[in-house]
Amino acid sequence: MQRFFFDHITLGPTLTISEETFVHQISRVLRYTTSDQIVLFNGDGKDYIYEITAITKKDVSLNRISFSENTADPVKHIYLYQALPNKYEKIEYIIQKWVEVGIGEFIFFPSERSQKLVINERKIARFMDIAREALEQCGGNRMPSIRFETKKMSSFWKKDEHIFVLHTTDSKSKNLTEISKMNLGD
Repeated sequence: MQRFFFDHITLGPTLTISEETFVHQISRVLRYTTSDQIVLFNGDGKDYIYEITAITKKDVSLNRISFSENTADPVKHIYLYQALPNKYEKIEYIIQKWVEVGIGEFIFFPSERSQKLVINERKIARFMDIAREALEQCGGNRMPSIRFETKKMSSFWKKDEHIFVLHTTDSKSKNLTEISKMNLGD
């Protein structure tokens, strides 16, 4: 079932959504008709199953059938500190793939080898759209935050507040699913 993220809509028993991109995707791209079902979520930890009751050129009407807890998100809030890459496409790729893994917050920072990239509001909106699409695809529920620091990492990172995990190929390495379930003392 197709999933859609809406953080600005209260997911009540009945809904009429007139957001242009959503209506276009339902009616033209996916070619859904009445009685088809979709999943809506808003970051509250639940998936809401809705049935389409009407589709017009301007809106889609829905009735809620059921809702269930979504347990796909990691238990721990995982931060990814990432040096700014040299291309926007690499930032997009990093966000897409790491949202699917379960990163809760992205912090991009300049490093010695970083290029000067201009990150404006339009770019940030694009990065958030990519994160939303990845979240819809992977089954997660909590939208990650994306931050761009202007100073080097050493100026804002406090050693006692965060645990860094570096990926290795050692047989004793743990994957992110295992790490997210660990107690802080492990």
